Amino acid sequence: MKQLVVLLSTYNGQRYLNKQLNSLLTQSIINNMRIIVRDDGSTDGQTLSILRQYKNEGLIDLWERKNVGVIKSFFDLLLHAPDADYYAFCDQDDFWLPLKLEKAVEKLESHSEPSLYCSRKIIVDQNLKKLPRNDVVPLFGPLDALMKRNVASGCTMVFNQTLRNLCLKFTPSEDDFQNLYHDTWLFILARFTGTIIYDNNSYILYRQHDHNVVGAIEGDNDLFIKRIRTFDWTFARYRKRYKKATFYATIFSRYYDSDIKPELRNWVHEVAKARNSFSSRVRVFLSDGFTHTPLYEYLVFKAYILLGWF
Repeated sequence: MKQLVVLLSTYNGQRYLNKQLNSLLTQSIINNMRIIVRDDGSTDGQTLSILRQYKNEGLIDLWERKNVGVIKSFFDLLLHAPDADYYAFCDQDDFWLPLKLEKAVEKLESHSEPSLYCSRKIIVDQNLKKLPRNDVVPLFGPLDALMKRNVASGCTMVFNQTLRNLCLKFTPSEDDFQNLYHDTWLFILARFTGTIIYDNNSYILYRQHDHNVVGAIEGDNDLFIKRIRTFDWTFARYRKRYKKATFYATIFSRYYDSDIKPELRNWVHEVAKARNSFSSRVRVFLSDGFTHTPLYEYLVFKAYILLGWF
């Protein structure tokens, strides 16, 4: 069987780290996988102790690094990992069911193009008890991928070497990290150059607790109430998303133009030029590249696209 590398970033994760590592070590393809952990300068006194124990037992590779934040930490793993057939992102506080990686590889192995697997999550509390929340399905329209918040969680992502090699064509600068997220970047890159495989089944318990860096979206009613309470009448977040969309499109145009699917190349070029070109904004405005729900978000995006408010 082909080889897979798990990329795990940790920071002060002593509370749940043992259970997560043990869930990795019970994967059905454990004999064909390697676990690389990058510790992001933990200061809790226990995380490194736990990791060193697993390292000394020959169960993981450990990179002890300075604190740079979770996004840069994952990019460090992504850019400097050894060659393998497949790679998987991993968070420190979840729990993986035994077939998680095997099922991902099964779906990926027939694809030679840049390919990304992602899946639903089972939302659980800190004690791994299932919560009455439904996970959100990603949106796959071209503008959805570029402009809307990515809801394909990095902790479910497994991707092939072809996609990882594409990532290596672009090395982010310090300024790029204002707009760049490792999982969003992989999702967009796969969407425009290759294949995204979404699995409605779930093989991961996605733990919710008071220290989540990114948590699950609440149920429909809770989410609606939260949106009302936190509604930003300045629409700043939409300006930021539009700015990020032009950032991603510019990177694509500069580094990946020959890799983009021919039918999507014009999308990228028009979005990249939209900041300075009214005609490009009109063409993007008239396109049908992203979903109409929620309606208010669709209308706000349409207005921002046409007026260039970013």
